[in-house]
Amino acid sequence: MLSPTEWLARVGFSEGNPFALKWAEDERDRLHEYFVEHHAYHAMIDADPPRSTLLHAPRGAGKSSTRRMFTAYCQAHEARLHAVLVQLTDWMPIVERVGTVKVGPRDLLAEVLRLFMVALAELPIDPGVPLAPDEARYLRWIGTTYGDYLRPSQRATCIARGWLAAPGEPQADLAHASLAGLPVLRCFEIITQIAAALGRPRCYLVIDGVDELCTTSADWTAGADLLVPLLGNLRLLEVPGLAIKCFVPTEIMKVLRERGQLREDRLVTVELRWSVTLLRELLRSRLMVFSESKIESLAMIAVPDLADIDQQLCRAAVGSPRRLLNLGDNVVRACARNATDDDLLVHQTHVWTAIADEEPAPKVPTVSAAPPQDVPRLRLAPDGSVWRGDVQLPEGHRLTNLQRRLLTYLYEHPNKLCSTEELIRYVWAGRNEPSDKDSLRRLADRLVELIEPNPHEALYLERLYGGFFVLRHTAE
Repeated sequence: MLSPTEWLARVGFSEGNPFALKWAEDERDRLHEYFVEHHAYHAMIDADPPRSTLLHAPRGAGKSSTRRMFTAYCQAHEARLHAVLVQLTDWMPIVERVGTVKVGPRDLLAEVLRLFMVALAELPIDPGVPLAPDEARYLRWIGTTYGDYLRPSQRATCIARGWLAAPGEPQADLAHASLAGLPVLRCFEIITQIAAALGRPRCYLVIDGVDELCTTSADWTAGADLLVPLLGNLRLLEVPGLAIKCFVPTEIMKVLRERGQLREDRLVTVELRWSVTLLRELLRSRLMVFSESKIESLAMIAVPDLADIDQQLCRAAVGSPRRLLNLGDNVVRACARNATDDDLLVHQTHVWTAIADEEPAPKVPTVSAAPPQDVPRLRLAPDGSVWRGDVQLPEGHRLTNLQRRLLTYLYEHPNKLCSTEELIRYVWAGRNEPSDKDSLRRLADRLVELIEPNPHEALYLERLYGGFFVLRHTAE
């Protein structure tokens, strides 16, 4: 018996586990090494003029990975495209600002203006183009009013380029340059005019993550509501130089289409679909990268009568890249558990085990009599407040109903391995809402951000291989 890491190293994967990175946010700089340039990716790349495009796919199909590669393409071809990339991928700030009120066009505009300033500050070189007086005043007003996302270095860049006043410098009267009283459509036109005046004739508004909120991951209509002010506005889609690049779940796209709020006469819709052939290319790319080009097929590390192992896994993935990676990960673990010095190869039983049951049997949790003294106890008070030791967490009262149900269940079952299935049954009991594993993962991700001192080193909410969750260090 070997650990997965030991088995992978011994069969030739010197760069680690080719199946470990399953989420776009985890892949970071490695994505470009094994990304498969599928048809939907090419459809997002424009000729002239820029066009608005919506890419849709089920969860786990690679929408966010495609979005990241699209932005990387634009940055790599910056000298030819001359584009400004305004990336709206985190919807939480918008939702938190509006509270219980429905998000409207002006709420989205305010967020776009904040991100527009960040995008300008990130332009690789000083445009060196003097703006016309009106455009210069508009840009200064935007920076002064919506420059709160700028990091110190970005703010310094904007000051050096004359887009913001330096500290102590008299602030010009910008009231006459305010966008506050202008129609939303006119504000978007001004954004593209400023970009064009800076030598950037393309302004891409890149949209992703609309289903990453607890509310939208549990309700497709809520995600559609957020997008309507942008995708349902015909005149906005016709603003010269502006192109919306939207990456959304197919379920949200269907809601927009059924409502008649998707302007497909002005917006190109592209479905990201994975054939067995395309999945095999993805598998091959991963294997090559993590083995330093030594292994291009799992058949190379399998018994001779398993020449079709790659085909078996890709068929079993039923069009889902994430499921393919889960299956591969399970094969690795099954092989490691049964490996001996005389036999490191993959056998058919390992493949059958991975396909038949994606989630292995749970391990018995280790329960300590008392938590380490340097870990404050987590306490859920009767009034709904959440405490870490003697410190009340201000975020505790901001838990959504679904988040609170998840925390309550885990809190009432401390140190117990809770399966994905039982948590879904409890959290979404009696609700006619999406209740899949991705929805639960997003709830757990947000909960980790709220209760953990360091979300990257969980002390309280542990997520174990096989889809199990356990809450530790709770008050008695």
